[in-house]
This record gives sequence, C-alpha cells and structure tokens, in this order.
Amino acid sequence: MLVALLLLQVARAEDAPATSTPLPSPGPGPGTPAQASVTPIRTRTTTMELNIRARYMGIPQSILDAWYHRNGGTDSELPERPAVRAYVSGVEYVVASKGNNGIFYAEYIGVVMGGGYWDDAENPPDYSDGSYLQPNNLGMIAFGGNYAHVFEASPWFGISVGGGLGLGVLTGSVTEWDPGESEDVANPDNIDAECGRTDNAYRRFETGCANDGPLQGIPGVLPIIDVTAGLRFNLSDRASIRLEGGFHDMFYGGGAVGVMF
Repeated sequence: MLVALLLLQVARAEDAPATSTPLPSPGPGPGTPAQASVTPIRTRTTTMELNIRARYMGIPQSILDAWYHRNGGTDSELPERPAVRAYVSGVEYVVASKGNNGIFYAEYIGVVMGGGYWDDAENPPDYSDGSYLQPNNLGMIAFGGNYAHVFEASPWFGISVGGGLGLGVLTGSVTEWDPGESEDVANPDNIDAECGRTDNAYRRFETGCANDGPLQGIPGVLPIIDVTAGLRFNLSDRASIRLEGGFHDMFYGGGAVGVMF
C-alpha cells in the first residue's frame, strides 16, 4: 500500500508543468546607448498676471449740457462750467485661460476738477440759481472685477473686449456756496445770509462770503460699471501689455503692464 502511494505521488509530479526561474534580460551591449525614459510634455493652460494700471477719465461737455448750463448764458460775469476729469492708478491680479480673463483690481480715482459755477438746465433758463462748488481732495477708493475675452490674432497679440462691476468709496468733500434770495427774504441755506443777500452763488464766493457747508446728497458708496475694449500684447509668456479704452463710470483711455507667472 505504501509503495502504491509513492508511485501515485511520482506520477502527479511528472504530470505537473515544469517551472523555471526567468533569467535576467541582458543589458545593452557594448556601444549601444541606453534608452532614456520619456517624460510627457505638459501644456500650460492657465497663466496669472500681476499688473499696474493707469487711466485718464472724463465726461464730455456735450453730455453735461443735458443737465447743466455750459456757462452763464447772457450774464458774462458767470464763469464757464468746469471740466470733469480724473486720473486712475491701481493694481490688478489676472487669471487667464484659453482667452478667458478674470481681472480683479484695486485702485484710487483722483478727481481733477477746479471750483466752478454749476447751474441746472431749465426751460425757461434761470442763470442765477446755480451753486458754486469747490472740490476738496475729492476722490474714490475702488475695487471690483471684470471679465475680458481675448481674440488672439497671433501668439503675441490679441483683441480684448469685456466688462464688469465694482464699488467705490468716496473720499474728500465738496464745499457749496448757495445763491442769495432777496432783500425781504433770506435764503435759509445761507449760513451768512446777510453776505451777498441778493447775489448769485458765484458773486457770493468772489466777495468772500462764508460757504454754506458741504454739498449734500452725495452717496458715500457708488457702483462702478465697466465696458472695455483694447489691445493685448504677450511678451513670451513673461510679461503683458494692455492698451484699452471704454467706460468706467466715466469715459477713459489707459493701459496696464505687468508680469506673467
């Protein structure tokens, strides 16, 4: 019985497939260069920019004519209405991917406008009831975001169009001189009603009457609406230049320059 079991075990061992230990593959022969490993090339799809921006803004006189007289009309003593101008300086952080650009900005808007006579347009006109306004360090601290799409004409040049929204916090103030009223009735808005009692606001300012305090009704926070169009230059994915114009609560022209990373 024991012999029969031994013979059975031998038979099973002979029927099992033979296994062998694989030999190591030979290395490259003499004079044969070793094959280098290939690393796949990754294409850069998203870039970021850190820019500085500068703009010059204004409101055309022809637009202001719809609400305010350009000058004193038949009264030659009244000065011409001041021009409304402003400058902008700020910084931008831009995220760009396949022509889509998110532009986030913080900036200071400084109003460049001298004191002057402002008289609302009426029908029939009354050139004597305007106010003399004197800006005092008037400006705005603004921040917001824009979207711009760049239509690339070449790897280094494209046309950008877009828009966005922001908020501005008013700084400074505007001092006002109101007109007088009549000999019999004083203007309740005049702090010193006896000075220039019957004069218009410009004459009261010229004669040195006390001002009537800060202009009322100006909101402390204002919305900013952006509509932009311009040219964008890509300097070897290391720097960018953008020249643009549009609307930023005023009409403007300007640009931005910065580094890409």
